[in-house]
Amino acid sequence: MNKRKRNVFYLLFSLFAVAILVFSYTRHTDNAYRETEMAQANIVATLDGTNAPTTETTYQESVVSNKIPHATYTYTKVKAATGQHAMLDVGGTITKDEAKGLAMIRVVFDGELKIRTWFLSTDTDYYEYHLNSNEISLIHGNFFKIFAVTESSINSVTLTYSCTTASEKPTSELDGLDFTALTYHSLVGKLFINPDNVVPAVSRSNPDAIAFKFEIPAASVYEPHHINYNVYIDTGSATDYRGDGTTWSFHVSGSGIPASVNRYSGDAFGAAKTKTKVIGKALYFAVKYSALGISNTDQYGVSFDCTNNKINDYRSWFVSGLPFDAAYQTEHGETYISPAIPNRYVRVLANGALTWTKKDNKLVPLEALDTDGYRVLETNFSTGKFYDPTGIATKVRHGATGIEFVFTGPVALTGARKIEVFIDLGLPNAGQTAPWHRLDLWFDNNTSVEGLFNYTISGDTLNLNVLYTGLGISPTDQIGFSLGLWNDTVGDWDGWGYAGAPFATAYEAEYGNTFIQPENANRYVRLLSDDSLTFTKADLTFYK
Repeated sequence: MNKRKRNVFYLLFSLFAVAILVFSYTRHTDNAYRETEMAQANIVATLDGTNAPTTETTYQESVVSNKIPHATYTYTKVKAATGQHAMLDVGGTITKDEAKGLAMIRVVFDGELKIRTWFLSTDTDYYEYHLNSNEISLIHGNFFKIFAVTESSINSVTLTYSCTTASEKPTSELDGLDFTALTYHSLVGKLFINPDNVVPAVSRSNPDAIAFKFEIPAASVYEPHHINYNVYIDTGSATDYRGDGTTWSFHVSGSGIPASVNRYSGDAFGAAKTKTKVIGKALYFAVKYSALGISNTDQYGVSFDCTNNKINDYRSWFVSGLPFDAAYQTEHGETYISPAIPNRYVRVLANGALTWTKKDNKLVPLEALDTDGYRVLETNFSTGKFYDPTGIATKVRHGATGIEFVFTGPVALTGARKIEVFIDLGLPNAGQTAPWHRLDLWFDNNTSVEGLFNYTISGDTLNLNVLYTGLGISPTDQIGFSLGLWNDTVGDWDGWGYAGAPFATAYEAEYGNTFIQPENANRYVRLLSDDSLTFTKADLTFYK
């Protein structure tokens, strides 16, 4: 009897438990969403005809919808669209209260849409993306707003986001860089954004980074978020091969997100060493010199291409319009600046001047050189005292292993005298701050310094080689220099006034005379990477 009683008791208890479960289920018809949204990781939310925000057939200024449980979507300028999610008028929007860890979005629609995303609710800056119908777009942030650029019918929106983990706002080592305060040099050659032209521009006025500007014409129907660019940079001496570790590409999105970094051989660096920003109709991009492994006065090569996402149109860059386009075409057979061939890139010198390289990988000089490739100085030095009236003639070039000077006197270079060569590296300063060198070239006692410079004297000629390795620069970097002569017998010195310089008038207007004063490196003559000459002004910027 006891066993039977126990069995009956267990049966009754089981029936009671089942009844409780059934009752609970009937009271929780939305059980799949009973947990808070925060507990549901990796949300994929779909907005479609089943959860349309309104049945109104005229545009409503604002509609708040909670048809996706535990989420609030707000619509503006919205009305019903039969069989679809909604219709947005021009300027209409869809936004969500929060979508932590945005990952991707796919919208099926007719019309034109864009989406903005940001990281904190208090942010005033944002990323802006062009949307193509039924295509997945990768997006970043924790908040978003979809905008109707034209009246648009939306069939569905599929949004993927973490929900549990907020995306962190990217930081850049160049966060303090103000793109609008820089000086830009137009690269003239066109990137054709059909039917408009974008002229790339480059800046060398920041000491830490190369900067680029891609500005869409004001009258254009296109906006920065429509266009993505590839920026190709080659450092060091040009070659016809981009696998030598000196060539980089950067995918710069018109959305303003951090660029992706690619190095064709070797390890790349992170996007934190770059900065991308959209201001008005212009997209700006910068990358640190140190990340590229070059100084802020070395030359580099550039090329570009771009894609218009609105019309799915790819375009390349050509030298057409640059002053050397005809010579470039003669050498390379076309005006197309192939990103795959670095010795076809346009080269940007320290002062922003543009040149190019031939098939032999040599820079084409902007000024005339002699038959041995030297830049001959128009004015001699020490003309007023010790070698009056002729003085010592000078020519200079970038050689195979160092900066090469040739000094030629009117007579044999002998006696207790020395030529002094003053060299400044990097950007100029108003004094003789390191990295700065004074080389003493005594006539009667060779004072070459192993690892830094060596020289020989033969009759009236002194040949000097200042080693790149000793200076700690690349074979394509620029230097500033001045010259003088010390006569130990009489205890007196004579310097160099460059009255014959092609920029003499501008130099004199800047400094009041043409004396290349050794005490202040900003007054030195600058030997650029192509062996052309320029100078720097009192504000430490390059003359053109």
